[in-house]
Amino acid sequence: MTGTPPGTTDEIRVAADALGRIAMAHYHDFKQFRRIYYASSEQIDLLNAVAPGFFADLHRWLLDRIALNVRKILDPAATGKKVNLTVPAVHAMCLSRPAFPATEAETLLAELKAFASHVEPWRHHLVAHIDHEAALGRSKAVYTVIPSEVEAFYGTLDRYFELMYRSLWGDLLPLDAVQTSDATELLAACRHGAAMSELCDRDFDTYDAVVSASRFSGE
Repeated sequence: MTGTPPGTTDEIRVAADALGRIAMAHYHDFKQFRRIYYASSEQIDLLNAVAPGFFADLHRWLLDRIALNVRKILDPAATGKKVNLTVPAVHAMCLSRPAFPATEAETLLAELKAFASHVEPWRHHLVAHIDHEAALGRSKAVYTVIPSEVEAFYGTLDRYFELMYRSLWGDLLPLDAVQTSDATELLAACRHGAAMSELCDRDFDTYDAVVSASRFSGE
């Protein structure tokens, strides 16, 4: 740090950039999840044919991660004496700047918090103690993540960042900046594996020749 007083434009920009990078990573996680599981029913059939147990577990792990990402980026500006880097924290800093459109920003922040409240029980379920009633299936809390709602959440978060960056610095920080996706390679490998399995069942000699000639043969 350079010793810039909290709440100055430079300090706000440093915090906003750091939070923006976190938000980009969170949105990228969600996009990969959506790409794997919500592109088409045929793709789900492919995953079930290749490794149903693994992809069911991966679905659950990614859902847990997405729920935590959504909720923790909206944690309070401080927890006890600990200062958090969250949207409310940066929002509080921005309020010190006359150019910041506070009313419009407050509306967007309220929309974000309204959605995040839906996954609050899920977050508690993941990071708190093992709840007796929940473990025995008696809890009335519903842990649901609907992809279209998560997409809407990140759309609203993107609008918040756009409002902040345009008003304070005259530029943008789009959350959708990361375009590469390992999910594409994963799905291509699944399709290749399924095709090879089918070939092995149908024509082992051809399958053996293909494997022997491939870069995975070890020769």
